[in-house]
Amino acid sequence: MLPTIDRVILEAAPGEARAVAFSGNEAWDIAIERPSDGPSEGDIYRARAGAPGPDGGRFFDLGDGRVGLARRVKPDWTEGAYGLVQILRGDAGEKGARVTDRVWLNQGGLSVSIGADGNKSDRVEISRSLPRAIRDEFRERLEKNLPKGVAVRVLQALPGDVEAEVRAMSKFLNNLANTGGNPRQLHQAPGEIEQLAARTRGATWIAADLVTNVWAASYGVTFAPPDQNVFAEIDSTISSALERMVALTGGGTIWIDPTRALTAIDVDSGSADIDSVNLIAAREIARQVRLRRLGGIIAIDFIRKNIDPALALLDELSRIDPWAWRAPHEVDAVGLASFQRERRGQSLSNIATGVHACALKSLKFASRNARNGAAVIEASGIIVDLLQGPLKPGLLEAERRVGRSLELKRSHNSDLVVIRDSGGKLLHEE
Repeated sequence: MLPTIDRVILEAAPGEARAVAFSGNEAWDIAIERPSDGPSEGDIYRARAGAPGPDGGRFFDLGDGRVGLARRVKPDWTEGAYGLVQILRGDAGEKGARVTDRVWLNQGGLSVSIGADGNKSDRVEISRSLPRAIRDEFRERLEKNLPKGVAVRVLQALPGDVEAEVRAMSKFLNNLANTGGNPRQLHQAPGEIEQLAARTRGATWIAADLVTNVWAASYGVTFAPPDQNVFAEIDSTISSALERMVALTGGGTIWIDPTRALTAIDVDSGSADIDSVNLIAAREIARQVRLRRLGGIIAIDFIRKNIDPALALLDELSRIDPWAWRAPHEVDAVGLASFQRERRGQSLSNIATGVHACALKSLKFASRNARNGAAVIEASGIIVDLLQGPLKPGLLEAERRVGRSLELKRSHNSDLVVIRDSGGKLLHEE
C-alpha cells in the first residue's frame, strides 16, 4: 500500500525548524530548515564569475565567502563578470553549492535573462497555455516592474496562486533593478517545510507550541491545537532514523551503512519468511531513504530469492518520492540492486549530528524549559563559541522566548549539554 501523508508534526525552535510527515503511524519525510545553513535549492544570487571549473564548468562567488560550482555554463562568461545564478543543490557534506546560470524563479514559473534589448512588451513572454486573464495580469505587473536589459518568460502558474506568484516575481524584479556592488542573494526560494506544506494540503498539521503555530501560519495548512508531545515525537523519529539497524515487520533486518562513495544496504532475513522478506524490506528501504535524506549511489543486497516483486515495489515508491530517482529493474552481475538518487542538500546524519546540531539542541532545550526558569547553558567551548558567533541570532531568539538573558558556561565535559535555572537546578541534560 502506497503511503498517503495524513499528519505532519512541526517544531520551530531558535535557529532551526523541523517537521515530520506521517502516513498513519509511519514517518515518511523529515524536513529541516536552518537560516544559518546558507544557500538552498532555488535561491537566486547576483554572482561574480570566478575561475573555470572541471569539465567546462565555472566557479562563482556568491558573497559572504560562499562559492558555487556550475557544471555547464553559457560560453560568454568571463572571469570577473557579474550575472545571475541559481542554486541547484545546497552544501552537501564537504561539497559546496551546485549552481546553474539558467535561472528560474520558483522552480519553473519565471525564466530570467540579462542583456535583452527592445521595448518592455517585447521582453515579456507568457505561455499561451495559461488562461487569458492570467496572461494579462502577469503582463501588466511584470512590464511595470521590469528593469532595463532584463527579459522574462513565464511558463506556468496555478490559477489559485497567481497573486502570490506575481508578488514574488515583482519583488525579485525590484531587487534585480536595485542590484549592484558585491555578489548577493536576490531571491530566497520556499524552504523545505513550506515545500512540504504544498505537498500535504490534505494533512492535519500539529504544532509543538503556539510560537510554532504562528511561525507557519502562512503555509495554508490546517492546524490542530498545539501539542507539547510533538517535541518528544520529533526527537525520537529523528533519533531512530539515524540508527544503523532497522527491524522489519515479521522478522528480519536491514543494515544501512553510508560511506563517502555510496550507501550500502544489506537485507538480512533472520527468522523471517524468506519468500516475503524482500518485499517487506523494499518498502522499508524506500521509507528509510526518504527519512535519512540519502543521495548519490545506493546499493541494495537483497536476499537471493523473489527479488523481482521487491524491485517492482521500489519502482512504484520511487515515483512518489519528492526527490527524483528510478529503481533498478534487475540486479547487476554481483547481485546488487543499485540506483542513484538526486542529492538535495545534506543527509540527515550530517544535519542532526556534530557540534553545530548540538549547539542548536542547547537552544531548543533552553526554550522548552522556559517555564521552568531556564537561565544557564553549560556546554563545551566549541559550542559556546558557535552560540556567541554564527548562531548568535538563534541565541537571541532563545532569550526572547525564555524572557531573560542566557548565561553561557564552558564545560569540561564535551559530550553533554546541560540546562539549569538561575539557582543551579538541573532542568535538562543530554
